[in-house]
Amino acid sequence: RFKPGASSIQIKRGIARGESMRFLLGARGGQKMNVVVQSLENNAIFEVVGDGGPLGNSQESAGKQKWSGTLPGYADGTYAIIVSSTRGGSEFNLYVEIR
Repeated sequence: RFKPGASSIQIKRGIARGESMRFLLGARGGQKMNVVVQSLENNAIFEVVGDGGPLGNSQESAGKQKWSGTLPGYADGTYAIIVSSTRGGSEFNLYVEIR
């Protein structure tokens, strides 16, 4: 959850090899979303998924460590940010901003 009045959040977590972690957030169509994931071994990645599937053309928001995009104008609702690892487990920092 974002703190009252905040437009961003930083989350520190860890995942084991072969697992993923899903973070849900509500947003309105037309808002801009910025997502960054950082990990010591650069092995944490994420995918942003809306009700219609991955955001962006050709899944441009999948398997990334950094992504910015404007949410589709018709797409008010819940979005999932799914964090996983490319190899082994991963301790990560996830930064999400909605404007």
